[in-house]
Amino acid sequence: MIDPILRKTFGGLSLDYYFRHLIFSLFLTILFIFSVEEYSIELFAFSFFNTFLYPYSRFAYRSSINYLTGNEGLIINPFLILVIKFFTMLLCWSLALFIAPMGLLFLFLYHSQQAKS
Repeated sequence: MIDPILRKTFGGLSLDYYFRHLIFSLFLTILFIFSVEEYSIELFAFSFFNTFLYPYSRFAYRSSINYLTGNEGLIINPFLILVIKFFTMLLCWSLALFIAPMGLLFLFLYHSQQAKS
């Protein structure tokens, strides 16, 4: 019973998507570690869970943005895009414990719907 749920949620992202965003999250974790003066077990647990939940958090963010914008493209300064992307990556990483469950729920519902059809 639990195995299909795990496959539909945590196994719902493609491996290349997951590992690509896992690399980004490791980079953000390193930045976080070097920015903290006193490191405790709570901060270690926070960074550990955020690192592995970041791909699901980013998926939830991108899915909601794609839904809201309808995949419309914007023509703006490339430097501004990089700053915005870094800010959203940092936001998704730091709030991964709260955003990732929405992404996991979306993946579960999506893959459950696919299994029915």
